[in-house]
Amino acid sequence: MFHFNQLNRSEVERFEAPLNKNIVEVCLDDLSVNPTGDPTWTPVHCVMPTRYCEFAERIRNLTVYDDDVWVVTFPKAGTTWTQEMVWLITNGLDYETASKVNVTERSLFLELFAAINAIELPDTISLVEAMPRPRNIKSHLPLALLPKQLWTVKPKIVYTARNPKDVTTSYMHHYRHLHGFQGSQQDYLDGILADKLIWCPQIKHATEFWRIMENHGDHVLFLHFEDMKRNLAEVIRKVCDFFGRSLSDQEIKQLEQHLSFDTMKDNKSVNYDHLVSNVAKAMGREQTDFKYCEFAERIRNFTVFEDDVWIVTFPKAGTTWTQEMVWLIAHDLDYETATRVNLTERSVFLELNTFFTDLEVPDTISLVEQMPRPRHIKSHLPLALLPKQLWTVKPKIVYTARNPKDVTTSYMHHYRHLHGFQGSQQDFLDAILADRLNWCPQVKHATEFWRLAENHRDHVLFVHFEDMKRNMSEVLEKVGGFFGKSLSSGQVERLEKHLSFEVMKDNKFANNQNLVSYLNEAMGRKIPDFRFMRKGQIGSYKDELPEEYVNKLKLAEMSCRTTTCCQRQVTISVPLTALDTRHKMFSYRVIDSQLTTDLHHQQIEIRLNDTSAIPDGQQKRTPAHCVITPTYLDAAERIRNLTVYEDDVWIVTFPKAGTTWTQEMVWLIDHDLDYGTASKVNLLERSVFLELSWVILGCPGDTIQQVEHLPRPRHIKTHLPLAFLPSQLWTVKPRIVYCARNPKDVAVSYMHHYHHLHGFTGPKEVFLDGLLADKVLWCPQVKHALDFWNVRQLDHVLFLHFEEMKKDLTSVLLRVMEFFNKQYNEAQLEQLADHLSFDTMRKNPSANNMALCKGIESISGRKVEFECVYKLVDDSKD
Repeated sequence: MFHFNQLNRSEVERFEAPLNKNIVEVCLDDLSVNPTGDPTWTPVHCVMPTRYCEFAERIRNLTVYDDDVWVVTFPKAGTTWTQEMVWLITNGLDYETASKVNVTERSLFLELFAAINAIELPDTISLVEAMPRPRNIKSHLPLALLPKQLWTVKPKIVYTARNPKDVTTSYMHHYRHLHGFQGSQQDYLDGILADKLIWCPQIKHATEFWRIMENHGDHVLFLHFEDMKRNLAEVIRKVCDFFGRSLSDQEIKQLEQHLSFDTMKDNKSVNYDHLVSNVAKAMGREQTDFKYCEFAERIRNFTVFEDDVWIVTFPKAGTTWTQEMVWLIAHDLDYETATRVNLTERSVFLELNTFFTDLEVPDTISLVEQMPRPRHIKSHLPLALLPKQLWTVKPKIVYTARNPKDVTTSYMHHYRHLHGFQGSQQDFLDAILADRLNWCPQVKHATEFWRLAENHRDHVLFVHFEDMKRNMSEVLEKVGGFFGKSLSSGQVERLEKHLSFEVMKDNKFANNQNLVSYLNEAMGRKIPDFRFMRKGQIGSYKDELPEEYVNKLKLAEMSCRTTTCCQRQVTISVPLTALDTRHKMFSYRVIDSQLTTDLHHQQIEIRLNDTSAIPDGQQKRTPAHCVITPTYLDAAERIRNLTVYEDDVWIVTFPKAGTTWTQEMVWLIDHDLDYGTASKVNLLERSVFLELSWVILGCPGDTIQQVEHLPRPRHIKTHLPLAFLPSQLWTVKPRIVYCARNPKDVAVSYMHHYHHLHGFTGPKEVFLDGLLADKVLWCPQVKHALDFWNVRQLDHVLFLHFEEMKKDLTSVLLRVMEFFNKQYNEAQLEQLADHLSFDTMRKNPSANNMALCKGIESISGRKVEFECVYKLVDDSKD
């Protein structure tokens, strides 16, 4: 009757929850009963734990009676609401029984014990079979897995559907807190989109029932959760008609009140508190009061006014600072009120009461509702959980973002001293990286608002904490303009002083010390030295976070920017997350590529907008773009504005065009053939790869800073094309050596390099197609060389050919010596040529890039075959 598709464990493990592990796809083979009437019908499968396979036929063959009442939904689509409504309507509004007998007994969940394999449950199929008639039965199974007699006996079936996005959000909390799911939000969302969660696929679950309405409208009623929210009385009448019942207006009003969210959530017969408790106990989990869940829909449906002002941030990203700034600007700099009324009253924290489970806190949602207009409202909620009317009513919203590493450091102190966290620093850092702290995930919190701000600039302002620190007056003017306010230079100066960290931290009406004192007293804690406004610095993470976690946080930021880029195939001129600076010098677009690896998850095509500093010979040419990773955006302007010295030496090439060979040759010639130092100090340190840490995921350190701190004369390597190099190269004019190579040989060598070092696992055709389409890192390849060919006449540029180095290295050495004003005798030239031979270079640990291979192994966790990386390709014909 069925077949069962085993799923790839490595793929689905991250989607599974402890309550129902080892999932499979259950597929119906027996099409003898076809409720759709469509001979081409292909039944939708259902994801269930393997335990369900034992009971699939038993459920499919269940005896159905014509007086049965079935409530079918996808999870979190309004199931309990529908069950209670239907039971009461079909049982003569018997509120007394409804208050004594739990809905789980009045309307049995058919497949429950077959869907749960982690705890022992009664045989719910047998319980359904033994129920007194008429039976009320609940199921989350899709149409194809339900009893086949439903379509011949034709009992009444009520199906409730809900907006899939709201289902997804609600099921996410349900899956985590009830099923025990421990993965990240991204894991969950990937799972539901891939139809790999229990009872999935979600959308087809509803569409299949919608399709059968034409043939089964006499015994199937299709309801919408949204209709129940908007006009429950009308839905009640519709259900009454379906069951042939008649209710008076007063009875409908009474039922409507009984079914209201506030009544249902406190009704022990329907709110499933006992189920949450029993599951937590059975699973050995600490039972938690998920207080926010009680208020989630109330916040989502919150009434918004167009004159509201919303301050939204992730915690410790500059919230209080922004609140005070915005309140004063919007209230015409009313310092008198600001020094009488606490900021917590002037700008109320919407969801505060939903996060305290052990303390009595006023209902802050009601406080906001009762505030005189215009209301100032603070929230740490992510975009998806904020009131939906924000995007239709369109009040002013100010979002402040901050460097995630500084947020992490500040939130760590806040979490310990205010929230009472007692774990170790490592525990906290592991938790924030896993998105397991309140209001997480952190980085996506900002990236979602960044993406949104572009399309809602009329009512969303995105502010950077770092800009407020570096140039507050400019931010004040920007915020003033957003609110239609004009500030004089004197007003800006006074406000800037009022908002200075030194003034704010001592301002009892804005520094939140009252909250610290209250929590210390209420929780019986004594933390006399803790200040809510602690340091307010940029870069404080460098003194407090272990380098291991700095790199992990950097990797998380990169991954999130990559994910964000993947979702937007457009050209924009600003980064997609809260960076320290905004890029007006460059524009970029995400490119679709099959060439991603564990070292670079996504690629962008970046272009130079400011062509004012293009060298002679290039003015008439459009600067080549560059294919690079999104993380490079953090460094693009830093590199373009890098300070250059006239005694610098720059080695520029496209990858695999003879870079290492040229680096070693040039360094030795410029350093008077100092073989001693060359053998002791690795070439990676003598000739630093400028952009490396900003291109390769997980690369430790900051290679730009490493270049800045090199002793002069500095030797610097780069694969960047001409347009992205420091603009001062063409005014200060240090020596630049460019090495070019036959593009076909480069292609073959780079293919091996990309496979063995970068970790590319695709076929060679994909790589070569990508190279031809200029979609490989540091592309375009040919234009890279042509741009430098066009400036070869400049006195400080030397253009070399790899092929000349192979055919007559001595002649090339003489050219380089002349370029550096060096003279060496014949014996020295012979010694240098021998040192630079392929066999010698390959065995030279200071120059053969073995250290780089080991570094990649450490970052990626995979073995790098050195012999394959260090392979000379002489002839691409093979």
